[in-house]
Amino acid sequence: MIRLFRWILGYVEFEFTNGFYEGFINDCFEQSAEIKGITLIENGVKAFCLIPCYKRLHRIALANGGRVHITKKSGLPFYLHPLKDRIGFAVGAFIFVVIISFLGSFIWNVELVGNKHISDAELNEYLSYNGIRVGAMWGATDRNELCWKMMSDFDDIAWVHINKIGTTARVEINETKKAPEPDIDRLQGIKAQRKELEAIAYKKQSKITVAKAKSYYRIRFFVLDLPLYIKKSSGDIEEALVKNVKINGVTLPIGITKYTEKYLNSQEYDLSAQELEALAKKKLALAEKKELDEYIIVNKNVEIEADEDKCIARGAYIVKHKE
Repeated sequence: MIRLFRWILGYVEFEFTNGFYEGFINDCFEQSAEIKGITLIENGVKAFCLIPCYKRLHRIALANGGRVHITKKSGLPFYLHPLKDRIGFAVGAFIFVVIISFLGSFIWNVELVGNKHISDAELNEYLSYNGIRVGAMWGATDRNELCWKMMSDFDDIAWVHINKIGTTARVEINETKKAPEPDIDRLQGIKAQRKELEAIAYKKQSKITVAKAKSYYRIRFFVLDLPLYIKKSSGDIEEALVKNVKINGVTLPIGITKYTEKYLNSQEYDLSAQELEALAKKKLALAEKKELDEYIIVNKNVEIEADEDKCIARGAYIVKHKE
């Protein structure tokens, strides 16, 4: 760090000759002129110091009957010195750095790693709703809190981490490993098995409708993605439509992206007793189709249990493998 700091400020290597070098060194320390790397040479010493310090050495050298002269210049100021008459170039370089730094504060790509049972579409929709999407700022979402939320919302996720790699948000997922169910037919020769399923339906339901929608546009020019708006609000759902320029059937990295932000309105309502029971039975039928698809149902018994808030449908099945 000291070398980097010294290089940024700029330093020079110099020689003191034809004088009383011991007095020169003592005067430098007494006057807080910090010189480093002092080495004896013929008829004097050599050392190095920062640029502001060197400007004070001439008077000290004359007081000790010698002189100082620079042997080597190093550091950032000497590289920038030739540009002092090219103000436009320096300003342009500064603006370029500011633009690149500003663009680097946004997410330009979302990469999913490790998901096998959960689809990319489902994860992208979930991440987009929670602020991890193309065009969103890195600081707008607490990534650690979102990781905990994902592990709570997805039963198949055992561990997840959202890494910032340049402008890419890499979502690394470790899914849970479910123990395979024992094949009772083959291990024990039993032809029939008992399976139990349960489905819960709640009395309070919500209906989602689109209250309003707003559209925003961005122009993509090679690696740059320039917004055509000053401030972009965050809706509940975002849809992106990309149209690139094509010439002779070749798609160029130039185009326009239309983002449509949809704001949702949730309306709650209560189901009647008959509707609640029908919904519970419907959910049980869907679970039956999913879980018992590879079996033949020999017999089943469905029990309904209802209270003020919910209805539970429990099914007990005698099944056997399809031959």
